[in-house]
Amino acid sequence: MKTVLKKIPDASLVIAGSTISSEGKEYFKKLRHMSSELSLEGSVKIEERYLSESEFTRYITTAGVVILPYVRALGASGIMSLALSYRIPVIAAGSGPLFEEVSDIVSVVPPMNAEALANEITRLLGSVEYRTTLLRNSEKYISEHDWAVVAREIYEEYIKKINVNKKY
Repeated sequence: MKTVLKKIPDASLVIAGSTISSEGKEYFKKLRHMSSELSLEGSVKIEERYLSESEFTRYITTAGVVILPYVRALGASGIMSLALSYRIPVIAAGSGPLFEEVSDIVSVVPPMNAEALANEITRLLGSVEYRTTLLRNSEKYISEHDWAVVAREIYEEYIKKINVNKKY
């Protein structure tokens, strides 16, 4: 965050959500300690708690970028889909075939690489053209993964199954 703040002094970081694992709780504790140690309290807000749907939506829709700091393989990401549906660009940390599949719609950086992440944040926030390109590329993904589209596809599959079963 220090690197980002050097280039974008009014940037802020919100880390929000809850965890039930002891590993997650320890991670939040470490984040608080790092924020304090680096004197970032004015730029970093940590909300370690359950967020209501409206709070969650407010955080997503007011973000300049959504960062998904994965360290393991990505399956499907509800947060990524939601951010893209609100036309908020996404940076995902990760590697492997699943990240390669989304690399044209979200920015992908190596996991556990703070420098690469900071550089990508400043690139994304600093370049309207780059941001627009990523969002334009994500439109097809959004149209195929929107909840209404997915629900309709599931409904149509159920109807097919019901109709097939009626024949027997």
